[in-house]
Amino acid sequence: MVEGIQYLIGIIGAFAALQDMWILPLVGIPAAITYLAFKRNKELQQNTKQLLEEFADSVDLRDVYTGGHSRRVAESVRKILNHLQISGPEADLIVVAARLHDIGKVAVPDELLTKPGKLSPEDWEIMKSHSKKGADLLANYSDFARGATLILHHHEAWNGNGYPDHLKGYDIPFGSRIIAVVDSYDAMTSDRPYRRAMSTGQAMSILREGSRQQWDPDIVDTFINILIEEQTEAVDVTFTAGQLSTEFKI
Repeated sequence: MVEGIQYLIGIIGAFAALQDMWILPLVGIPAAITYLAFKRNKELQQNTKQLLEEFADSVDLRDVYTGGHSRRVAESVRKILNHLQISGPEADLIVVAARLHDIGKVAVPDELLTKPGKLSPEDWEIMKSHSKKGADLLANYSDFARGATLILHHHEAWNGNGYPDHLKGYDIPFGSRIIAVVDSYDAMTSDRPYRRAMSTGQAMSILREGSRQQWDPDIVDTFINILIEEQTEAVDVTFTAGQLSTEFKI
């Protein structure tokens, strides 16, 4: 909206310059006011984003097992978007939603977040409510209202058996489908009160098995390709470092 006003003022200024140069200062005043308003708006957006991200971090830190979870999910979501060559405001929105996807857990009691045993049906209903609570919270921030939809649906399943609305396939928002895959992977490869972390290989196998059932198959394939590439690069770096070390000793 503000960018459109700036563009319009620019056109008016150019036209005015062709007519009478003395009009330019008059055009410059609203241009300056618009610029300051735009700058202030961007600062408010950034401050709001930073506040919400810090809030999300505090939610993660309530459980020693999930510290850094939201940051890792956001970074992996960014990698997928880069791999798919998707950029711009929509990609940024998806990354921010990934960073805030568990913010609704602020309403979940600590004893449920850290419970070592299996959750009861009642406990599970409370736990499942975090996606809607997070979406409701973010809907109050106009800057991130659209991201609230992505957070609401990040636990939907490709076959329609997810929650809260049992969306299926491509009815699930694209950003939600990406977050779902990465969120599950990070949960599997992190220690939990009731189990130890899985290996990367184990987690990839589960993602493959759940493709077309739990998760979008295209997103799963893309993410697994990224993980394999990273593993290959890590092996190459280790091998090269070993060679250099051996050559240096000789």
